[in-house]
Amino acid sequence: QNEGASGVTREVRADSSGQSVASVAQTTSTGQLFPNILHVSHLPCSTHLEALGAREHWIIPSQEVRLLGAELASDSFWKLKFGDWLGTPISVKVPRANTGLTVASIALLRNELRMMRKIKHPNISMFYGAVFTEEQPLCLIMECIWGVDLDSYIGRSGKDGRLPGQRPRLQVLIQV
Repeated sequence: QNEGASGVTREVRADSSGQSVASVAQTTSTGQLFPNILHVSHLPCSTHLEALGAREHWIIPSQEVRLLGAELASDSFWKLKFGDWLGTPISVKVPRANTGLTVASIALLRNELRMMRKIKHPNISMFYGAVFTEEQPLCLIMECIWGVDLDSYIGRSGKDGRLPGQRPRLQVLIQV
């Protein structure tokens, strides 16, 4: 293994005949904090992830966040709740308690954190930060958006027929 100037670790492998095979990028230095969601065996320690959050300024103290009860959306691994962060309306993504907070469910949420902390786009809900507590190992705090979700906007024509046509929807997909 060697680490290039960009901080990406590369592994140089040989095939069965001993010939060198092209280098394969493994991860960046911070990428080691986020599990491979295709092959989750364990989760890296959250202390290191919290330290990264402190360096990148996206840790939000849990006492600053209030859940206001309304569930905005849900999936088999998470639920999205309406909340308040120091007067700002927010969406709070939390792991579903009934999944038993499995390694896989937390890995999926950490993968979303990995991406959302870097994405800044007008058509994607703004990531404000994350909360770590004993009860919830990870909660994502995002801008609360009222309206149709991206899946509905792109894939359906709308009940009232007021959604934009195919061309404007395609433009949004190209931008994202």
